[in-house]
Amino acid sequence: MSDRKRYKNIQGHRSQPDWPPNATPALWEDIGDSYSGGAAQPPRYAPQYQQPQQPEQRPPPPEKWQSAPTAPNSGYTADNGVQVQEEETKKKWYDLDDNKKDALLAGGLALGLGALAGGVYYAHEKHKKGGEEAKAQAWEIQNWMIAARQRTEEYLRNGPRAPTTWVYSEFLDRPEIRSSLILGGEEDGETWNIARAPHIGGLQPGKARPGVGAYFGFGHEAIHVKQYEVLVGDPRAVRWVPMSGTFSFDKLGARAVEGGREDDGTPLVIARARAKERSGILGIGGGGQEGLFPGKASPKLSGAYVTVGDKEVKVEDYEVLCYA
Repeated sequence: MSDRKRYKNIQGHRSQPDWPPNATPALWEDIGDSYSGGAAQPPRYAPQYQQPQQPEQRPPPPEKWQSAPTAPNSGYTADNGVQVQEEETKKKWYDLDDNKKDALLAGGLALGLGALAGGVYYAHEKHKKGGEEAKAQAWEIQNWMIAARQRTEEYLRNGPRAPTTWVYSEFLDRPEIRSSLILGGEEDGETWNIARAPHIGGLQPGKARPGVGAYFGFGHEAIHVKQYEVLVGDPRAVRWVPMSGTFSFDKLGARAVEGGREDDGTPLVIARARAKERSGILGIGGGGQEGLFPGKASPKLSGAYVTVGDKEVKVEDYEVLCYA
């Protein structure tokens, strides 16, 4: 009888015909031949980042927070040929030189304006702005879309350079991305992935599912977007750390995975919490279907905020995604 390989599942997932163990190393671990009688073989997956040498030890104190990048890592040429410098992509629309604004409005803001006008970004028209605010919104979304593509293309070209990577949802049809999604929760037997997307000057963490889009909470409602980023990586490189009440980097005792930020620069970490919707009322406890939802927490928020249905819900007890 010929030798057969044995695999151990290391990340929960729904079976897909194009996700066999030998093609999706982030989901399965090769534990050796089942009939060879030899010792189990080491996993095939060899990430390009360095794994902790002694994972049983207490992780180091949290490092100073570095806000997740939202601007392109280089300048770019706009659709009308206008050169956008790298330092300009880091500015808000209102801080740009008037001459540069005029040049962009003459066709250089086409990508961002098209994403808004064509319903490519927001699922609901009510979240679009008007007047000068619409230009600022288009500028923000355009720079984020370019940056997200740059990060994803680099990831596909060179492989992972860190335990986790944010990749653009436009590339979700790639098997190497679908098989490396970091799972964030579940609802009604369907999994939720971890997502983030820009909104009104910030970068908001939330939840997503291929074919459904992403949701994040803002102003007590769930904002539904069609373009977003999802978190991929090795599930062995991250862990969920319990937290209660207002988030604190000092109390966490681990380094949080970079999530996003508010418009004022306040960092947002990736959180998840259990919540449910019952009889049209959102809450914790009681009857109804319960889910585990990815969301956000920050030093300025009392508890974690997740989206359930079309609402944003505050939960006192939650978990924060950290590096292992």
